[in-house]
Amino acid sequence: ASFFQSTFNTDLSKRDMKSVKASFVHFSELARRFPDSQYAADATQRMAYLRNLLARHEIIVANYYLDREAFLAAANRGRYVLENYQRTPAVPDALAVMIQSYHEINMPELANSSLAALKLNYPEYPALTSSGQFNFSYYKNREKSLPNLLTLGLIDLSTPPGFDTREQYGRN
Repeated sequence: ASFFQSTFNTDLSKRDMKSVKASFVHFSELARRFPDSQYAADATQRMAYLRNLLARHEIIVANYYLDREAFLAAANRGRYVLENYQRTPAVPDALAVMIQSYHEINMPELANSSLAALKLNYPEYPALTSSGQFNFSYYKNREKSLPNLLTLGLIDLSTPPGFDTREQYGRN
């Protein structure tokens, strides 16, 4: 993380991803066209960081959809992460988003298959109970900030709801 990010606690994955996608394309082109260049290794590292950032952005959008009860849209974002950003720290959250969403729209087969994948690959995921069940109220748990309470929700400085296990499974 840069000095600015760490000092001001900014989360780049909450910003517009257009420039991130363009950067990824440019680094990819550099690594493909000049694999023996002194810059190829750096470009590959930066591409990994940008992939993680793009995957995290998808989870932030999925959490937004969960909060708005757009469960199918949230499930689709989770599935998109699984299909396009394997081996990123966002994968366990994508599975959790899918479990929650499929549960909410009464699709138990899809919820159970996502749960099986989460339990197999991430048995310590915080939304899993000690018996291996999924805590469906986990994503809603957040404390309201004082400005939120005083303005009846018009100002919301509290932590947004959702699945975010970056601290446990990776920073990006």
